[in-house]
Amino acid sequence: MALYLEVIQGDNIGSKYLILNGFRLGRTTGDILIPDKKISSLHAQVEKESTGNLALVDLGSSNGILINGQKVKRVGLIPGVSFQVGRTFLKVIEIDQLSPEGMRLSSRWVDVLAREVPNLLAQNAENPTPVKAFTPAITLSFIEGPQTDKVVYLGFGPRRFGADVLDVELECPESPGLAFEIIPDQDGVRFQSYEKEVVQLNGQPVDSALLVDGDIIGVGLTRIKVRLRND
Repeated sequence: MALYLEVIQGDNIGSKYLILNGFRLGRTTGDILIPDKKISSLHAQVEKESTGNLALVDLGSSNGILINGQKVKRVGLIPGVSFQVGRTFLKVIEIDQLSPEGMRLSSRWVDVLAREVPNLLAQNAENPTPVKAFTPAITLSFIEGPQTDKVVYLGFGPRRFGADVLDVELECPESPGLAFEIIPDQDGVRFQSYEKEVVQLNGQPVDSALLVDGDIIGVGLTRIKVRLRND
């Protein structure tokens, strides 16, 4: 017998996810991936307790884990237990891995890997664009959102930002996998959005624009102030 999380309410109702010690749950990062915008990119992790039972432990996510509407730090993964992450309600169930359903789930997991791994590799592949210095150099200050007070200095580019890129990770739950890119341009510094419904420049959806000092990049609830440094 093996433990699974079953979606009992949410966009992917009926979906089942295998639970193993060390597995991480998130929207874009981890072993259990649930496409719910209210789930953090990396939300929680399965850990073994001193009793030998497994528990799901919150990793400092924005919306936490809820049981009956109450936020908790951890929830015991015992068959029959139900809880909420983001807008998704999950129930712990037990399935015989040798049963037809267990075999079907294993096949589905292989299918998911075959589909998603190439996408992640493509997103995180080295950008073939030659690396150039930013003139002037750039300071990005996170002034609102989960990463408030974080400062990023950019001397060379292009630089990529998003929930599951290897360059600058955005921790806001609303962030796309690849949100935007900042690119050295012959005319200055260029901002390139990849999800203009979520990513905005000075409150407006923009595909591409030259950045000026004081611009504000918005991704969901995150606000990033641009400073062009001539020193």
